[in-house]
Amino acid sequence: MSLAEDARSLIGDWNALMERHRGDRDANVSLRIVAPVGIGQHVLFDLVADFVLLNSGLSVDWRLENGEIAFHVEGPDLWVCLGPVRDGSLVVREVGHLPTTIVAAPSHASSDVAGDVAALERHEIVAIDPYHRDAIEIILPDGDRRSIEPTARIRTNNFPSMYRAVRRGLGYAIMPTWFVASDIESGRLIDLLPGCTCGTLSISLVYSARKYRSPVLQSLIRHLSNEIPKIAGIEAAGP
Repeated sequence: MSLAEDARSLIGDWNALMERHRGDRDANVSLRIVAPVGIGQHVLFDLVADFVLLNSGLSVDWRLENGEIAFHVEGPDLWVCLGPVRDGSLVVREVGHLPTTIVAAPSHASSDVAGDVAALERHEIVAIDPYHRDAIEIILPDGDRRSIEPTARIRTNNFPSMYRAVRRGLGYAIMPTWFVASDIESGRLIDLLPGCTCGTLSISLVYSARKYRSPVLQSLIRHLSNEIPKIAGIEAAGP
């Protein structure tokens, strides 16, 4: 395994050397980007599309995957990651945080116990992998923390399926606040614990410390660093 990793590292270093000395002679650049499914297909894609439209020589390989990826195997130029990054060899630039809200359709039985943390444990949840496992920590308005372990009626790694399951009354779910704000306002979904949160997920731009970063990649990183914190419902990372 270490031999394969060393070989990939050598190839990466060689490609970086070639790209660095090629300079601007080749105006056509291709970037491979990996992003999480939910926020990736909704708001992040538009940010990247805006950037592509401003760079005529740029082509993008856009991939959506939830959870941690094998970065050095998949070989993206940029990974937009939700949650922690365990690979210490990567550069991790935290750009924001994603607050969450517990919601359910009015037709689901959990809506009858809105505001009661303990009672929610008796009702079924729609869980999304890999972000929400067995125990759920709920942060109350006063900062106190409670943990519940509801049964998952549906478990999925697909955000649109999760949302549809909640809308159809198959369970309650922990959803990004930015995504369900209009549903709560319209009454299509109910905020089961007003003022509470299930914490936040960090949003980071991740890239290799050893791989050459072309000017267009550096420009994209700056673009996303500036624009992601402006998305409604996303909190900017600290200085």
